[in-house]
Amino acid sequence: MFVDSDDYWVEDCLLECMKVSDGVDVVWFDSQIIHNNNFIYEGYNGSDNATSMERYVQGGLPSDTIITAMQWIDVASTHKLTFAFAWQGMIDFAFLRHKELMFFDNVQWEDVFFGIMLFSQVSKVYVLSKKLYCYCINPQSTSRYNKDIQKSDLPLCMQSLCDVFSSAYEAKEYYKFQGIVRAALAFGAFLQTHKYEPVMKQVKAYYFVGIVGWALGLLPAKDPWRVCEQFGILAPYIVDVNLGKLSAFKKLCITYPVFLPLLRGIMRCYNWIKCTLAIKGVVS
Repeated sequence: MFVDSDDYWVEDCLLECMKVSDGVDVVWFDSQIIHNNNFIYEGYNGSDNATSMERYVQGGLPSDTIITAMQWIDVASTHKLTFAFAWQGMIDFAFLRHKELMFFDNVQWEDVFFGIMLFSQVSKVYVLSKKLYCYCINPQSTSRYNKDIQKSDLPLCMQSLCDVFSSAYEAKEYYKFQGIVRAALAFGAFLQTHKYEPVMKQVKAYYFVGIVGWALGLLPAKDPWRVCEQFGILAPYIVDVNLGKLSAFKKLCITYPVFLPLLRGIMRCYNWIKCTLAIKGVVS
């Protein structure tokens, strides 16, 4: 089990997990979010405050019972749900060692890649709907979303990028970008070794495509670490998938990264036009 240094488990967390851990690879439990010592997001109320597990259960995933990897990916892909897993449960250590799973180094959102690779290989997961983990919102966290940050707010691994970019936020976004590209390369290779498994086909069609799109959406104006050159390695992994709007052109740019700046310009123009029309009420 994992716990972040600024979070904590409820008192009976381990006991509750042990009650349902026999014969399963993972016990997946729910969480509650704490902000300024006050509990928020304690239950699903039809708003965006639902936890990840609550969204899955609302999508039809059974709770307080055992599920399979196929049930998980069916609900995820049908309802377009995101997924991450690190501190959200208990993992059979023998299973973890057998699969040789580990977190990627120097990558933000490492729980996304770890979680998807973990759940795509499980045989049995117990979905425990109890909120056993207390996630504390920390303004100093590297995963915070606001743009009002300074160089001193960044971890040392990101601070050197501030000399290249005009703001700490852009430096952080570039670090996020390079990590997603590196993880996508490893994830693509992982999927290639399991390409004949039905679960992996769905994982690739939904989550891998989403991760590639995520990376393309973060294409930077400056590339001091020459990360874009690595996109060509992704080319064999995307031949049989649909990358959404401009799919053929995106595949061309991934295969020949020299065209990526052009793709970045087109995507920025498209997003600007879409945002402008939405503000004027032309599109929803």
